Amino acid sequence: MRYARICPNTNGWTSPSGGEKWSRLSFPGLNGFGFDEWLLGTPLITAGRFAGCKAGFIQGFTRYALRPPEDVSCYWIDGAAPRQAHFALVILNCQKLSPTDARAIYAQYKRGGFIQAMANSLNALNPPLNPVFPADPLDMFNVVFKDGDAKLIATPHPIINRGFQYTRLFY
Repeated sequence: MRYARICPNTNGWTSPSGGEKWSRLSFPGLNGFGFDEWLLGTPLITAGRFAGCKAGFIQGFTRYALRPPEDVSCYWIDGAAPRQAHFALVILNCQKLSPTDARAIYAQYKRGGFIQAMANSLNALNPPLNPVFPADPLDMFNVVFKDGDAKLIATPHPIINRGFQYTRLFY
C-alpha cells in the first residue's frame, strides 16, 4: 500500500471546495485549489487503452517512474495546531500515466468539455491568484484508475502518528 497526501476538500474530491489550504507555500496554498480536488469527479475515459477508467492527479506520483498499478491510501493534513493527517480515499490499482497517455486523456477531456467545466468551477471559487488554466496536461492528470476502485472514506479519520513524518509519498 502506498500513501499519498492530497489537498483538503469538502466536496468529496469531486471538485475544488475553496477555503484555506494547509500550506501557503504549496500549489494549493498559493492558488486556492489543487488538481487532486477532482480525483473522484473526472468523467470516464471513453476511448483508448484506459476506456472505462478515470484520470486524476496525485502529487506524490509526479517524481516516480512508471510501475505496475498499486493500491493508494490518500490523506490530507489539516491546518489546526497540532496538525493532523486524516485518511480520505482509498484507490485500488492506481496506475501512473505516461506523458503520452496523460496528453491523450487531456485531449479527450477537452473535447468532451470537462476542461472547460474545471475552469468554470475555478472561476466560481475566485482563487487568490489567476492560475494559468488550462494548465499543462501533466500537471492535471498523472494517474488512472477504474471508477469502482476508488472509495471515499465516508468519515475521514485521523492517522495515528507513530513517529513517521508525513510526506508527499511514503511506503
